Amino acid sequence: GDTALWTTRAVLQSLPPLAQHYAVRLLCTEDPVPEDTLLSWLKPGSREAHDAAMERLLSLRILLSPSEDDGSGRLPGTQSSATLVNGTTLSIRRRKRPRPQGSSVVLNPHFRRTLSASLYTPHEVPWRHRKKLKADPAPPQAEEIDEHMHSRWDQVLKFLVGAPKVEMSEKVESFLLRTNLMVPVAPGDINEVDSEDEEGGERIRISPRGYEFLLQDIHVQMWRFAQEYISGAGASVDATPGGLRHFSAETVLKFLFQLSYCRVGEDYPVDALSHEEQLLLDDFVEFGFIYRRKRSDGQSFSSRFYPSSVACNLVFGFREDDPSSSGPVPMRSTMTTAPSLGLAASASGDDPSSMKSRLEVANLSAVPIIVQTNYQVVAYTTNELHFRILGLFSELKTILPNAVVALLTRAAFMEALRIGITAQQVIRFLESNAHPETRSRTSIIPDTVKEQLALWEQEQQRVKFSPGILVDFGSSCDEEDFAALTAQLSENSVLLWSRSSAESKSVVVHSDPESAAVLERVRRELGVEN
Repeated sequence: GDTALWTTRAVLQSLPPLAQHYAVRLLCTEDPVPEDTLLSWLKPGSREAHDAAMERLLSLRILLSPSEDDGSGRLPGTQSSATLVNGTTLSIRRRKRPRPQGSSVVLNPHFRRTLSASLYTPHEVPWRHRKKLKADPAPPQAEEIDEHMHSRWDQVLKFLVGAPKVEMSEKVESFLLRTNLMVPVAPGDINEVDSEDEEGGERIRISPRGYEFLLQDIHVQMWRFAQEYISGAGASVDATPGGLRHFSAETVLKFLFQLSYCRVGEDYPVDALSHEEQLLLDDFVEFGFIYRRKRSDGQSFSSRFYPSSVACNLVFGFREDDPSSSGPVPMRSTMTTAPSLGLAASASGDDPSSMKSRLEVANLSAVPIIVQTNYQVVAYTTNELHFRILGLFSELKTILPNAVVALLTRAAFMEALRIGITAQQVIRFLESNAHPETRSRTSIIPDTVKEQLALWEQEQQRVKFSPGILVDFGSSCDEEDFAALTAQLSENSVLLWSRSSAESKSVVVHSDPESAAVLERVRRELGVEN
């Protein structure tokens, strides 16, 4: 079907340049090709690149040995994995056996058929050819779509950090709890970032995993969101009212692959989607990744939807392991092919100025930050969410009309460490949001600041804090009785600290009632007065 065409095109796009070169050239023949022939296409000294390309093609079963080819391209094998451009790991089935040198290979017949159909299809984008839509009388601009997406996502993050007067649907709360980004508040656990519904429902608060999520780039956050749907493979599509649905990994991946070939600002028909894809669309609309207007009645939704730039670039638009990738990369510009193939790098017809606009719009969540050697942090933002994020690990000092000034202090950073934030997470957040003027520096964040954050973190790891009860026996207790007292307290594992001097003798025991009872029993047995 049409879905296979877009999936095949996405798989081809995920390959290294040389592997793409092999796949497209082998598309023209159904006969086995000796590996030596493939090597003859390369310049001398390219063996390492050839081996890497062959390993990727074989692991994805794009290339098969003649003995494996039965015409279907879908043979049983053992589990393997392959990685897409942005680090997405997909499970692939292939036979595990060594590849003999000088052997022949043949392009997977199923891959050949779908790739040929994909290259020859007249449709540049998915879904639109299945059902014709009347022209939208008031289509939203790309900027409006992305502003809507960032506004909805900011609301989710504000709820995550416990901002007041922020209400979320049951579906969003279910997602945050299921992914352990938020956790139920234990009885007696008071936290200033707790959230509670208006009817006095279950209190929930952000978890250490939630803090890590909060400090990540928006594109990483949204890929984590997609991964949660993929990891729910095998569960039922049905859900309780308002609850988070579960979809098969195949459905989610196919939907994401097709989204990757959509264009921001263009509308797509909802009726062209399968039933499962429409349910998935509803969830993506709920979180703001896809824009879909409500009808005039305020209840039902429009028959068309508009993907945001982040949704279009979700699969291939960034590399999680590349700190320099701060925004999405236009989908078709990421496909690299050998010049000799004569394939265009972009089939979208987007001009450079349009691409630039898309990149700027999609990076609305960025907050330009300058970190100074005196531990002062200047963030050029007026967004309350950014204030709250900075307040997690620094002290907010001044709020200006276009910026906020904060200070990295030991007290604020130690509190961040206590709730689960690490020095590396803070440094990565500050670096990924660095002001453009600071990116030309050798070190975006002053070395003194990074070293001090590391020292504070080591201090917490070196010193263990335990609540205790201090009991001072004064100078009336003799040395022998005090030694017996501390020995018995230590044997009962309740002693935290002790000190003996001519002026005073003191002990600190654990603060729980059981430890206090042990102290009182031992004191009476030894006849020690306090």
